[in-house]
Amino acid sequence: MKNTTVQKSIVPPVTLVALLFTLGSLIACQSIAADNQGADSANKDNPSSPVIESIDGDRIVLVKTPQGNKVGAPGTRIEIGDRIKTGPKGAAKIRFADGSKLIIGRSTEMEVRPPNDGVPTQDLIAGEIRGIIRKPKLDDAAAKRGPRFMVRTRSAVMGVRGTDFVYSVPEDKAAAVHTLQGTVEVASNEETIMEGKGQLVRENQFVEAKDGMITPTQAFNREQFVQAFAATQPESSALVSADAEIQHQITYGASVVDIAENNTDPKEPLQWLSFEVAAKFISQPGAGATLTSNVGWTPFFRIYKALWIRPSLCGFSVKSRENGKTNQSFGATAMVFPTLFLGSKLTVEGGVGFETWSWKGSGRVYGLQLGIRFAETSLVERVFGGVRALDMVFANRWKHEMYNALIGASIRL
Repeated sequence: MKNTTVQKSIVPPVTLVALLFTLGSLIACQSIAADNQGADSANKDNPSSPVIESIDGDRIVLVKTPQGNKVGAPGTRIEIGDRIKTGPKGAAKIRFADGSKLIIGRSTEMEVRPPNDGVPTQDLIAGEIRGIIRKPKLDDAAAKRGPRFMVRTRSAVMGVRGTDFVYSVPEDKAAAVHTLQGTVEVASNEETIMEGKGQLVRENQFVEAKDGMITPTQAFNREQFVQAFAATQPESSALVSADAEIQHQITYGASVVDIAENNTDPKEPLQWLSFEVAAKFISQPGAGATLTSNVGWTPFFRIYKALWIRPSLCGFSVKSRENGKTNQSFGATAMVFPTLFLGSKLTVEGGVGFETWSWKGSGRVYGLQLGIRFAETSLVERVFGGVRALDMVFANRWKHEMYNALIGASIRL
């Protein structure tokens, strides 16, 4: 019987270890690639993350993430915990899910922080930003309780609902907040901002903050400030000028969508102490045009969103002529004007009412007025101009069609 010897192949231990290490590495790499792919997919599918909309200047924008640094480009999402940093001659525009925008200026670094009770929060570490924040919707309960947007620095915290502002953090100097439109709140901590108890900085006002100390509000010249901003931040100014949505909000106080959906009109639901003074031109048949003054009480209150009602009770004096005789009359006009706010500046009013003269005259009156509102801190609420048509009957016999033109201003107390 023939013995057969079988030779066993013995794998050296070093080779076995190498094979196991290689196999483990392949599995780990595949797992990491799958995780990264899933994260990228999640980022793309996360519509709440701000995204870089455009870049101007040297176009070098660095995005620092927990996984490492990457070069930002239009379309790059900025996730919570990420930092965006611009170069010495560059700027980036970031768009948030609600349409609000931040312009990140030269040599600026900002970090996206977790929301505070649903409020988007950013840390401005250094540099200068300009924010154009959309106004909250009327039915947005969270926005009514607190700010819509918050920016923190080492010196102060700023909260806004809907406004245009510039927040700057110069190196070794006090931080500064300039409000170009609307109102912002500034405080030394987030709790005060969330409670709505911060220091108000209204349109064309600014404050400075350092080491938790905030200066009293001061006025500034908007035109000069915008010119200086354009000189020191030309890339940011270029991004603002090239954005049609931002330009519309700067001009009219809100975007087209805001006019239909958002609270773009005054904050107060009712304003009783509003009065108007106007120059009134009255066209009378056979007597030509007469110039007089019109003084009245014109409160107004909100009906629905941007639609308001403005009752008007005014008095005036006028000279009328009959059969070659001049008669001195006193008149009163009672009208109701539905008022539509097109943004925070422009108003359109169409009204109907009744007018009576002491000289045996009375009739219906119809009016159309356009107005431009001023800042909430101004004594002058608005300036306006308009025309009115009247169907007047005098002495129960003579019927006349008459026309008026008015140019005036409203004041609030």
